[in-house]
Amino acid sequence: MKVIATDIRKSDGEVLVLFECQAGRGVGKWSKGIDPQNGGVYDVELDIDKTITDLFLEKISELPIRSLMVKGDYLFISGLVEDVDGDGMAYFRISSDCLLMIECGETIFCKGEMITLKALSQDLLITAQGL
Repeated sequence: MKVIATDIRKSDGEVLVLFECQAGRGVGKWSKGIDPQNGGVYDVELDIDKTITDLFLEKISELPIRSLMVKGDYLFISGLVEDVDGDGMAYFRISSDCLLMIECGETIFCKGEMITLKALSQDLLITAQGL
């Protein structure tokens, strides 16, 4: 997924990056590697080390124009469950260039369901690729 870093905050050895992308606006913890720069464009991978059950907010009937939104300390992620494999891993499409792989957890989700997740900004890990 291609993102543009729009604000960078460093605190206690961690770097939180606010970014814009095709899916909307997001925020997450930048992983080790290069230091992000304001206005920098990066190809990134997004990871969440929680399950859909942990983050589930609601089922939705249609996808919003922007599938990533920041409100206060929270990141709202809306998308389509494209598939669920036999091990309970969901393939969660949030934009044409971003597919999140996330464990379902205890709740059963089905292919084709549209859902919204609510995560704390530090729950999302951003890793720059190709560096």
